[in-house]
Amino acid sequence: MNTVKNNKVIIGITGGIASGKSAVSTYLAKKGYVVIDADNIVSSLYEDESFKNELEGLFGTSKKVDIRNKVFYDEHARSILEKIIHPYVYKEIDYQINEKYIFDKIIFLDIPLLFETKYESNCDEVILVYTSADKQIDRIKKRNNLNEETIKNIISSQDSTSSKLLKASFKVRNSYSYSNLYKNVDKILDTIIKKYHLVKN
Repeated sequence: MNTVKNNKVIIGITGGIASGKSAVSTYLAKKGYVVIDADNIVSSLYEDESFKNELEGLFGTSKKVDIRNKVFYDEHARSILEKIIHPYVYKEIDYQINEKYIFDKIIFLDIPLLFETKYESNCDEVILVYTSADKQIDRIKKRNNLNEETIKNIISSQDSTSSKLLKASFKVRNSYSYSNLYKNVDKILDTIIKKYHLVKN
């Protein structure tokens, strides 16, 4: 792994859909840390006219929901979409790390497909947020109003939790209360701050 990028400590945050990764990122942001969210970058990309035109030509639609349904049933379509999106996302992440947040010493990257895209090599540490498959399915049903077949397709399109557990520097099981989740995040923060001799926010 890199030690520091431009004198910065880069911490990846990842986890499967509905694992609670966003709750961790929101908590860190509220504590004053920089969190770069890959999903937010993708959302801004869907507002770009040239990108929408490219999607129309490839998939017959530029609507995010319709494309999501297409790619989770079609591995080839998903591969095409990722080849378009991922270079843009990582270019924007690099820009934000090295230009926008030039004076920040620690930056967190919220990236759902961090391991799948091999981006962990650009991080000093990786925090994995995970929960049981049953909790994932239940949370997605309540949050996104998707049927179980679609949910299982989404989950199966990502690397397994067991493989991610082997790769992550820190693991946070999010199966209990938010207070329990935040307590575990604080412990990880303390470890990282001490290891890299940083100032705590």
